[in-house]
Amino acid sequence: MTSLTLILTTDWPDPRREACWLLHDADGRIVDRGYGPPADWPRPTRRPDAGDLPLHLDCDLLLAGSQVSIHDARLPDGAAGRQPEVLASLLDDRLLDEADRLALVADDAGELIAVIRRNRLTALLERLGELGLNVRRAWPLHFSMDLAEALLVGDELNIRLPDGRGIAIPIDASITPWLATLTACGLPLPLPVARLDGQAVPESPVIAELSNELSWTAALPTPTVPSGAGFLYGSLAPRTDRGRHARAWRTPLRLAAGFLLAITLLGIADWWRMDALARNYRRQIAESFESAFPGGVKLDPIRQLRREVDRLGQNSSHPVSSDFLYLMQALIDAPEIYRGLNSVDFETGRLRIISTSPVEGESLSARCRALALRCQTAPNGKDSSEIVISEATQP
Repeated sequence: MTSLTLILTTDWPDPRREACWLLHDADGRIVDRGYGPPADWPRPTRRPDAGDLPLHLDCDLLLAGSQVSIHDARLPDGAAGRQPEVLASLLDDRLLDEADRLALVADDAGELIAVIRRNRLTALLERLGELGLNVRRAWPLHFSMDLAEALLVGDELNIRLPDGRGIAIPIDASITPWLATLTACGLPLPLPVARLDGQAVPESPVIAELSNELSWTAALPTPTVPSGAGFLYGSLAPRTDRGRHARAWRTPLRLAAGFLLAITLLGIADWWRMDALARNYRRQIAESFESAFPGGVKLDPIRQLRREVDRLGQNSSHPVSSDFLYLMQALIDAPEIYRGLNSVDFETGRLRIISTSPVEGESLSARCRALALRCQTAPNGKDSSEIVISEATQP
């Protein structure tokens, strides 16, 4: 997968729209380079595994010029010594802004600290995100340069001194005094200067007057972006592929969660309905038991009815077929009738039941015939049935 390195000057993107760019292949080799506005940069492409994710191109930033200041410092040993809070404390007497308004990063040697304003970085990330670029790293250009190297980027001369520090000098009339001091820093004059974009040396009166101080080389520099996110930590941390995939799945997951919630609520509603039916069923059974056994203690009406029938069979080998309990034997193994039980009426030798539950007429009639009883079922209104059980000899 290709990636892009942008070298952004202090005045990008306003008023300067142009920027130097380097295109890398999957192995990190530079395969193309150029200088121009965003419309001329390599375009984002859709990755095969990206699905419906927005187009994006991974991008590294090298920040040139005076937007980054570099300070020498001696960092404590260990990873904790590179924490932003520690870096800010080391530069406490040199920072003009509050530490929470700045982003700080140290070089690999632990001898230099680079500082940039967070609002500058935020503006860059937002603008590049609008262009479809996924910024992974952001470092000072000086940290990617060789010692004693000079690069012209935009209208600024970026120089890394032999001691590792970096300076940016504008190409204008003020450059002459600056160049005069470079020899004291160990730099040779004329100073070799290269352009990252490989373009010709710009023509200007100032550059023409610097022929003894600057020598332009045709060699194409290959800056190496340091490892790690650099300035991008905390709220500026780069968005990972996992985060982009998570955002792509956010809407489907919300829909799935809503569907599961609806199913759960329907299940709860159905449970409440079934619980209400069960309570009504138990109440009706209790009322029927009370009408058959006034004053009796109701614990489990169906089991108590069974017990009474068994007791009747044990106490009398010839139960009277007109008795209530004898007639109820036909219903002992038909609990479906009780689920919709509305009323039970008993007259001598005749049991009349109104139920809203479906009645298996054939099986009920078979049980009645086995007990020498007669069973009659008939509709009773729109949603209920009437069941009449009587002696076989009764009309």
